[in-house]
Amino acid sequence: MSTCGNTSPDKKLEWGLPRTVWAAGQELEVETDYRNILTIFAALMDPDLTDQEKSWVVLNRFYKEPEKIRDPDGALEAFAVFADCGAGGRQGPRLMDWEQDYPILAPAIDRVLGYSSRSCPYLHWWEYLGAFREVGDGLFAQVVAIRRQKARGKKLTPQQEAFARANPGLIRLDPRMTREEREWMEELMEPEEEKGENHGH
Repeated sequence: MSTCGNTSPDKKLEWGLPRTVWAAGQELEVETDYRNILTIFAALMDPDLTDQEKSWVVLNRFYKEPEKIRDPDGALEAFAVFADCGAGGRQGPRLMDWEQDYPILAPAIDRVLGYSSRSCPYLHWWEYLGAFREVGDGLFAQVVAIRRQKARGKKLTPQQEAFARANPGLIRLDPRMTREEREWMEELMEPEEEKGENHGH
């Protein structure tokens, strides 16, 4: 597999890969590497963060000079447009999780790109997203296809049923729980004898 040629995130790229966004009439420089965008996504999905904290993450990780932002709401909206590659996003059933699926997603994207996205010093988010949208056959595509069938209430093929039974951890999308919910679940799953010891019984 060849290596990525994008070695300098400061070098101006052509071919429609923007390094700035417009927010309320203001042009702002942004951090466009795909790893930065995925980090922001992880924060946006974190139930332990408040909306204000999530907004802070977007403004301070996406924008190179957040102190220059005149319209924070416009800047947040500009990030949403950029993250969707300039298109309007469509809501649908949750079929993937960038964090949970990364181990099977990265190899699928690498096959499309022809090089290792993880070893690449810099990869523009739109290139990464473009490769993601071109992912064809493979493990990740198989997993998403099964999730889609389940979300639509449609019957799986015998092959899909067998795969789902053999790989429940791949098919199941973990719910996003708050810290309190995770602690409560851990307490429920704790053996009774340990509960007695912890409570001094």
